[in-house]
Order: sequence, then C-alpha cells, then structure tokens
Amino acid sequence: MFPEATRKIVKEIDHDGYTLIPLTSLYHSDSYKPLYLVRKKKSIFKKTRYLPTSITVPDILKEGPDLDFGLQSSGLSCYTERFIFSVSGSVGASACVAEAGLGASGSVSNTISALHMIKGTISEERLLQVANTRKVDRGHNFVKQLHNDTVYIISEVVETDKPCSLKRSSSAAGSLSLDMEEELSIPAGTTIAYKVLELGIMHDGTLGIHYKVMFGGRPPTSSSSSPKAGIATSLVELTKLSKDVSLQFLNAILENLVQSDNLPVLETMLDQMCEGLQPDLQVLDLMEDQNRVCVEKMLGLLGIQKADPPGQALTLTPHQDGVMKALNILIESLSGMI
Repeated sequence: MFPEATRKIVKEIDHDGYTLIPLTSLYHSDSYKPLYLVRKKKSIFKKTRYLPTSITVPDILKEGPDLDFGLQSSGLSCYTERFIFSVSGSVGASACVAEAGLGASGSVSNTISALHMIKGTISEERLLQVANTRKVDRGHNFVKQLHNDTVYIISEVVETDKPCSLKRSSSAAGSLSLDMEEELSIPAGTTIAYKVLELGIMHDGTLGIHYKVMFGGRPPTSSSSSPKAGIATSLVELTKLSKDVSLQFLNAILENLVQSDNLPVLETMLDQMCEGLQPDLQVLDLMEDQNRVCVEKMLGLLGIQKADPPGQALTLTPHQDGVMKALNILIESLSGMI
C-alpha cells in the first residue's frame, strides 16, 4: 500500500518536472532525511534507485558535526484520496447436456486519511558554502567504498506533519466470498518523497559540483546484449537449485508477495547484498510480526541470519552471489507491479 500511495502523492504535488522521488518503504523512512547519503544503483531494467545508508554529510567531513547547514521547513497542502474499483463478470461452460455457470464480482477501496505534509530543504548554495570549509575524511569507511569520487546527498524531503493511515478494503463474491481489510499507520515525520543532489570530491578534498565532460573524452560503451538476455543470464543460477530448495524459495516469495509492503524492504536488502554489503537488518525491528517472519524466512534461505553492522563487507560464494542477483531481479519486478 505504501509505495502505491507515495507514487500517487508525488504525481499530485510535484509540478516542476517530477524531481521528487517517492519513497517505497515505510520502514526505511529514517534513512531518507536531509543530509543523509544514499548509494546510486541502476538496475538491469535501467531504473535508477538510491539505496539508504546511515551516513550523513557531517559524518564524512573532518570536524563536520559542528556545521550548520541551515535546514528550512515549510508546510504543504493536505492530501486525501478515496478510490473505488469494481469488477464483475461471468464464465459459462457446457459438457454434454449439463451446463454450469460461474459468476464473480468484487471491489477494491483504497483510502488515505487526511495527510498533512511538510517540506524540509537544504539550500544547495548553503550546503556548498559550509562543506567547502571542511575536507572529506578519506579514511572514512563509506568514502573508501566509493567507486568514484561522487556522493549523492538528500537535499529535500516531503514528510508527514501529523499521523495518518492507509486503508485497503477488498471483497469478492461468487462461488466463494472473500472480504479482506488492511490498515497501515503512518507516524508523523515519515518521509513520503525526497530529492537527491549529486556532488563530487574535489582535488583539494572538499565537496563541490561534479562537472562532467560533455564533449570529447571516451565515448559511451555499447553492449550487444539486450536487457532480456541479461535477465536470462542472471536467472540461470536459480535453475541450479535442488527441487526442495526451489520450492522453499517459491513459498517464501509467495508469502512476501501477499505482504506486498515487504517487497521494497527485500529489494533494498538484496541490493545491499548484491553490492557486497551486509544488509541493514535493524529495519526488521520496525515491522509487524507477520511481515518480519516472511522477510526473515527469505534471509534465512540466503544464509543471512546475524544482524552484523550494516554496510560492512559481506563475503559471498559465487553461487550465493548468483542466487541473490537472480532473486533481486524477481523481487524488483514484482515490486514494480504493486
């Protein structure tokens, strides 16, 4: 429910070119705040995502915690929505002289209670002025793990100003009747959407605008393989699993699919593991029991059971790495459908 709601909210409030990125996981809200650093990841579907970290800009600057970056807050309009979708139909079948008819109808109702939002912003000019007075700590573990000298900083967030709730009611009538209702409470201060600022570590060790070469230089590389070929190659590792293990993974995927808000959580953890990093398992403490059990079952099948410090290097066998990448593609695909 949460990612579906944030996408709709962003579509309504972002009128300047879709620069806001909707948050997909309620449980990672605390890691998407102004001045927090995120890791950029481009998936096989060519969709750019930003992975959460527990690191902030002051953390990677020498004598940075005493700096004032001038966070500013302003109110936004209230958002409320109720959407009802109904469907009905029938199927007929005949065999010899006997006839049977099967009819079905149903409805889905999504409701967002009054959502009061507030915007928190860091001035890019102020950020550069303050950061320019301190050098980046090259010895910091996060900085040492950078593939290049580019850092991605959350410069703006839209968050809830008051508690609110999401509700989903669904019903189906036919040979079997089914009624289901879900409710998700959203605390005040929950991030709904965010903006990312790209900065580079300059030659003098300070943060600044990362100017890119627009003319000349090395041309972009091209690949003869299509995205479909890349997906097929990545999924091959799953065919090497035994039948029993395959069924265990299938059951775990289906259980998390039922708890659809689990998918963005799993996607983020798998992204972290595919980067060779220990996932942030502390987020499990924020989840409801039934949701947490489903996620833990999947992690157990992957051999991830200890809550080691997040962001630390993770040692994987080639087989484990292949399975994780394959599952990452499956979960990412399912997550994009909700």
